[in-house]
Amino acid sequence: MAFRRIAGQILRSLPYLFHRLTGLLARPPFTGVPPDAGRLDVIGKILLIRLDAIGDLLMATPAIGALRLRFPEAEIHLLVQSGIAPLASAIPGVDRVRALPCGFLMRGASLLKNAGAWLREMRAIRAEGFSLAIDFTGLFHSGAAVWLSGAPVRLGFRKTNRFGFFSAEGLGHFYTHEWEVEESSHISERLNAMARAVGAANFETGWKLAPGESARARAGAALAEKGFTPGSAPLVLVHPGAKWPPKRWEESNFSKVIDRLQEGGARAALAGGPGDLAIIEKIRAACRTQPILLWPPAPLETLLGILGAVDCFLGNDSGPMHLAAAAGVPVVAIFGPTSPEISGARGSESVFFYRRLECSPCPLYFTRDHCHRGHNYCLDEISPEQVAEAVERFLEKRRPPAERPLHPAS
Repeated sequence: MAFRRIAGQILRSLPYLFHRLTGLLARPPFTGVPPDAGRLDVIGKILLIRLDAIGDLLMATPAIGALRLRFPEAEIHLLVQSGIAPLASAIPGVDRVRALPCGFLMRGASLLKNAGAWLREMRAIRAEGFSLAIDFTGLFHSGAAVWLSGAPVRLGFRKTNRFGFFSAEGLGHFYTHEWEVEESSHISERLNAMARAVGAANFETGWKLAPGESARARAGAALAEKGFTPGSAPLVLVHPGAKWPPKRWEESNFSKVIDRLQEGGARAALAGGPGDLAIIEKIRAACRTQPILLWPPAPLETLLGILGAVDCFLGNDSGPMHLAAAAGVPVVAIFGPTSPEISGARGSESVFFYRRLECSPCPLYFTRDHCHRGHNYCLDEISPEQVAEAVERFLEKRRPPAERPLHPAS
C-alpha cells in the first residue's frame, strides 16, 4: 500500500517537472496586470477552456456571455471534456465547441489512443490562430492547453497547484497574464473577474440553458414511458448522486422525503449518473411508496429537457443541481463539505441546506470516501423533515391558484 501511494505521488509529480523544464527559457507572466488594450482591439478568435465537470461548465456561462458582448465580432471556441460537449453546444454566445479527451491524463486508461487524440486536437487548435486564450479551469492540463494553443495573449488565474511532492503558485509561463482572484468568492464571480480583465462588463449572475425541441420530445417520451402524465401531479426530480462520496446525503433521508412527498399527492422521479445505480436501489428499497425510476441515465440534453418538465429539483451539490438551475427549476440542494457561497446554483429559486462547522468548507473532501471524523456531521444534522418542507413550499407556489387549498384566516 505504501509503495502504491509513493508511486502515485511520483506520477503526479511529473507534470511539475515538465512545467519547470519548459519554463526555464520562458518569460514569466504579468501578474495582476491586464493585457494591453491595443492588443485586445484586434481579437479575431478566442479560445475559452473549461476542462471540468457539468457544474463547473455552467458556472462559466456568465463570463462567456460577458465576453460575447465585449467581442461581438470575434469567433469564440469553447474547449471542454469530451463527455459534456453536447451540453456545451447549448450555451449561448459560443460559435464552436471543441472536445478534448482528458481522462487518460488522470487514469492512464487507453493511454496511447487518447493521447493521440489529444495531440491531434491540440495541433488543430494551434492551427486556428487564436488571438486570445483564457483558462477558466486553472489545472495543469488546461494551462498546458492554453500554452500549446500559441495564442499571443493567454490569461489564467493564479492559485496554488499541487503536483505530488511539489506545489506551485500559479502556472507561470503557460500564461502571458495571471490574474488574482478572491478564492472565498463564488466560482462564477471569479470567472467573471477573468472576463473583466480583458475589458468585459459584468454579466447576469445566473446560468440559463434552453433544451431544444428534440430534447423536450425525448424527455416527454421518457416520462410517458414510465407512466407519468404531465399535469397529473406535481413532479419532483430526485438526483441523490454526487461525484465525491462525502457530498452525498444518506440514502434513507432521500427515502423519507420521497415518501412524504408522494403520500402528499406529488410524484418523485429518481435519476442518477452511470455510477449511481447502487444508491438509487438503496433508496427504492427503503421507500414505502414507489417512485418513478428514470434509468438508465439519460443523455445530458435529454436530462435538461426532463428538468424543464418538473416542478422542483432535489439533490446534493452536483452537476445536475446546476443543470436544474439552468433550466429555471426551483432547487433544493444539500451541501456538506462544500459551501453554497462558493459553488451554489444560480439562475432559479433555490434553498440550500448547509451546516457550517469549524472545519467548513472541507479542503480535503475529494481525497477520501468519508470524513476523517468517522461521520459526515455537516450532512447528518440536516433532517428529512426540513428538506421535505422546502420542496413542498416550492410545489405550493407552482400550483395554479384555483388548485391551491384554502387556508382559513387565523
